Amino acid sequence: LGGKFKAGFWNPIWLTLQAGPEGVNGQLEVVIPDGDQVPVIYGDQTAGELDLAAGETANLLLYAKTGPLAASVRVQLRGEAGAIWSQDITSQLTQPLLPTQELIVGIGPAVDLESVRQLVKRPPVTALAVSQVTAASDLPDRWWGYEGVDAIVLTTSDGNMLSQMSSDQCIALIQWVQLGGKLVLCVGGGGKKLMAADSPWSAALRRAASST
Repeated sequence: LGGKFKAGFWNPIWLTLQAGPEGVNGQLEVVIPDGDQVPVIYGDQTAGELDLAAGETANLLLYAKTGPLAASVRVQLRGEAGAIWSQDITSQLTQPLLPTQELIVGIGPAVDLESVRQLVKRPPVTALAVSQVTAASDLPDRWWGYEGVDAIVLTTSDGNMLSQMSSDQCIALIQWVQLGGKLVLCVGGGGKKLMAADSPWSAALRRAASST
């Protein structure tokens, strides 16, 4: 999220593909070796399905559990006869964080989490890492997409971003909080609207408030 992820956790993977001159038809999968170097195939029959004409592009969001720090990440296209195309995308990803590091993700307008990171002095194995997501399209739509996140700082001053989040994205974040995720709220004048009984955020926000 925000260009950072932890090794050994479930993570969202956004992919953009363009079909060649013959088009594309099949199931896109992510292949990552586990701790024993056994390749594990991650697929989604709905989100990973491709049927593209020549030159057509598609944006996909898949989920996979990243392996050890040095594990490769490969995508493959599976047709009726098996894998028909594959490509290693490891070099296109940022270096994963250590599983023992703490990752704080800001959602919405930035609140200078980088300054906080600089103030926190820790050994490298537990170093604090921060990232920022400012577009709704860059958020997971399943709760396990937040598995490697230790805390989220949600700023609500940009009402447009919150309104642009899909129902699946809202539910994913709410479920993550309900399962024990730490949510820090920066709420201004829009607080009453978020906490209203008919707001999809109400349950998550009330839980977050009661746990502080």
